[in-house]
Amino acid sequence: MDPAPGRYPIGMPQLIGHLDYREWLRAFYEERKAHDSFVSYRFLAERTDMDHSLLIKVMQGDRHLSEASVDAWIRYLRFDAREEDYFRTLVRFGKTRSTRERTQCLEHLLSMQGTQAMPLEKETVEYFRRWHHVALRGLLGLDGSLDAEEAAVQLDPPIGVEDARASLALLEKLQLIRREPDGRWALVNDYVEAGPAVDPKVIRAHQQEMMRMAAEAIDRHPPDHRQVSSATITLAMTDLPEARARIRALRDSLLRLSSESRTADQVFQFQTVLFPLTQVKRAPRRRRASR
Repeated sequence: MDPAPGRYPIGMPQLIGHLDYREWLRAFYEERKAHDSFVSYRFLAERTDMDHSLLIKVMQGDRHLSEASVDAWIRYLRFDAREEDYFRTLVRFGKTRSTRERTQCLEHLLSMQGTQAMPLEKETVEYFRRWHHVALRGLLGLDGSLDAEEAAVQLDPPIGVEDARASLALLEKLQLIRREPDGRWALVNDYVEAGPAVDPKVIRAHQQEMMRMAAEAIDRHPPDHRQVSSATITLAMTDLPEARARIRALRDSLLRLSSESRTADQVFQFQTVLFPLTQVKRAPRRRRASR
């Protein structure tokens, strides 16, 4: 039996965050069946005015939902306005063969998923000069009772106590941390990011430093304390915007995981790198007509 009218209360996995609607439908089917053993493809097909064999092909990734079926699923799942918008865009994203439309859909999906971060301005450029400023801010978010001596040895690799004191003073000056009445440190914002006013050269230098530390981490940390994976793939240059958007989606997903974690006790650095291993062909410059 289906739940009473209103928001769908059971067997509903989180929709916002998925980038494959057929994968989400499979997850929905599995959760519904886990709650009610009588649920089957035929059961769901009857409630969404679909042929059950077609529904199976959709769930398997071989076919797509029609517009009428999308409407029927939205009614059945009792989506709110935001979920309906996300689901419709997700179906368009899965169905279209237009690179431009896929990029537009993906950007809209990511904007609905997106985590909020405080943009840093030009005056905060020193924050990116050394890796330990960023790491120390994250560490204080875990334990605001730390002083400079304790924080210095908890970072990996450890830093000097004077460096830790200078970093604390900088973070406070930039209003990235603040003292609470009980003397503990607290983060002013959950997340920060480089704003458009920050010199790109500074950000590149920061990224290079973090990449160097990522390479060192392979030897510094055992495999069960890190995750390193790579793949050599082939893409068209026109695929690059979507590849970038998918990487941003992964980053945002981990940011959401970080914000939802209630037992966080470590600071991690996450980064991805996508770069060409072949000569990128530049579009020829258009020659000006001679006068």
